[in-house]
Amino acid sequence: MNGGTALYDAILQALVNMNEERQKNPGYQYSVVAFTDGEVNKGRDMAQFKAAYAALPEDVRAIPVFMVLFGEANEAALKDLVATTGGRVFDARKGSLYNVFKDIRAYQ
Repeated sequence: MNGGTALYDAILQALVNMNEERQKNPGYQYSVVAFTDGEVNKGRDMAQFKAAYAALPEDVRAIPVFMVLFGEANEAALKDLVATTGGRVFDARKGSLYNVFKDIRAYQ
């Protein structure tokens, strides 16, 4: 709410959390869905994210990251992010969240 977006840090933490959940419940399909409406201006930058992501265990890197785009987010940076994580960008500026979540579910 105050203009700070540490997106890459948040995604890395979410992946760690999903891995912990997968250890408890291995039969589920896990993914990370992140929403952003602005530029990344806190925490790691893309190069630092990629280095930290590469250091994660292979099973954690197998969890796809899906980005939901709102507002003024940098679509090119998000596409770079999902190219790294095996996910996809979904644009909520062009449709309803209901349809975005249907599309994410169908993509999995």
